[in-house]
Amino acid sequence: MKKIIFILFVLSVLAELVYSQVWVQKLTGTSFWAITKDYQGNIYAGGTSKSIYKSTDNGDNWTLLFTGTSNILYMSCDSVGNILASYGSEGVLKSTNGGLNWSVIPGSTFGSNVVNAVAFGKPGFIYVGTTSGGIYRSTDGGLTFPDNALSGASIVSIYVDKYDKNRIFAGASSASATNGIFLSTNAGTNWSDNLTPGTNSWAIAQKSATEFYSAGTSTGYAFLKSTNSGLNWQTIYNFTSAKRGLTVDLIGNLYCSGNSGTFKSTNNGTSFFNFNFTVSANQCLTNGNRLLVTASGSSNGGIWIYTDTTLTGIIKLSGEAAESYELEQNFPNPFNSTTYIKFNIPVCSSCGGKNPFVIIKVYDISGKELKTLVKDYKQPGTYQISFNAKEFSSGVYFYRMEAGDFSETKKFVLTK
Repeated sequence: MKKIIFILFVLSVLAELVYSQVWVQKLTGTSFWAITKDYQGNIYAGGTSKSIYKSTDNGDNWTLLFTGTSNILYMSCDSVGNILASYGSEGVLKSTNGGLNWSVIPGSTFGSNVVNAVAFGKPGFIYVGTTSGGIYRSTDGGLTFPDNALSGASIVSIYVDKYDKNRIFAGASSASATNGIFLSTNAGTNWSDNLTPGTNSWAIAQKSATEFYSAGTSTGYAFLKSTNSGLNWQTIYNFTSAKRGLTVDLIGNLYCSGNSGTFKSTNNGTSFFNFNFTVSANQCLTNGNRLLVTASGSSNGGIWIYTDTTLTGIIKLSGEAAESYELEQNFPNPFNSTTYIKFNIPVCSSCGGKNPFVIIKVYDISGKELKTLVKDYKQPGTYQISFNAKEFSSGVYFYRMEAGDFSETKKFVLTK
């Protein structure tokens, strides 16, 4: 009996050790809800602590940007550095300089309805979802919001199609009124009928131009999928508790967060398993090979981070600007499954004050494109990519980097 008790004790200690090694909690005790990232990979988070924080190193360190008087439940960034944050009954917060300064679009702009969700669309277009007031649209960068649709609906999520910014999804949730998903195909001028009557949507994620997923808090906790660009939806899984966050990683795995923790699917949502995380969570976000989850509460509150070293991920090794662009030879080479590639980014004198847009892709010996490792704006510094080629067969491959007027190609060999 003593031996059994000892074994159980050892197993519990090991389980706790594994848990602590996999997930790292930041800003412990701060209640977070919203999380988003900008075009440079900086991460912003806010919540019922009524504060906004920023991380420039993928969640390792955080800087307090703003403290106010209303909850911040939703945030959005555009491609030129502007940031939006829902600000409850006070309206919408907006920053045009990476969060250094904030202005308020007053709640009266939105009929004094509580603001739940915000999103940038195509240039100049901003969408604001409210409680009972539907969705508001600006076409002049937030100076005015003359357009109001879906009146009476409580819009708690807004998603802009990353392939076609004329296509906008609005998720509605209410205990006594409309629950469902609405779609506009003309940037918010007109909206569809309710596409999922009775099933709300607190989060929408996209895997391709036609494949979308939705999670929510309606009874039954249905997880929905669309394979025709959001025109039709079907329930493919049922959770046992409410879900409010949804994201996709670099290789297409789905993560869904909410009551009872964070769950992972490796088969396009057909089934989920708890991802070693049972803290009641809110929204979630993937950035490179990291999963970041927001949570509330005096002990569990904070930003929880999981780093998946098996995924193709990008780590910033140094923030010091390089003298010139450089693509280094991968190591090890030849390699079996996983190899590492370093590249250097200087200050870009021809980028109009922006960071350079960097693309690194993998090709086979015939020149066929196989995988995109990097496709994003990158700040000056030195980076390292962890590339897992488990789906490739043994052979000779090439990787190519393009940034500004720089391009270079190198060869590597995969042996299994």
